[in-house]
Amino acid sequence: MLKENSMAVCNSIASGNPLGQMEPLLHSVVWSTKRLNLDAVKEFSDCIATYMNHSIYDIVEASPLVEIDVKYEQSSSHLLAEEKVRYTYRFSN
Repeated sequence: MLKENSMAVCNSIASGNPLGQMEPLLHSVVWSTKRLNLDAVKEFSDCIATYMNHSIYDIVEASPLVEIDVKYEQSSSHLLAEEKVRYTYRFSN
């Protein structure tokens, strides 16, 4: 979903307009950054931090906008690291 709406996200950030339905997705991906340790996710989150808010990493830790499914999947000890990556990739596309 983020990939399909990347221009809308960029336009919203550039213009200072609210992100609407994209905000929970952005929060969820940024929240999962340190849990996944993937370069592509880190680069995306760093870009969001640069253009949106430098404190985004701190903000998302307490954000109610992070999708509960993402929190569950990333904190589940029964999942392998590869499964967590696949889930987050599927969620962000």
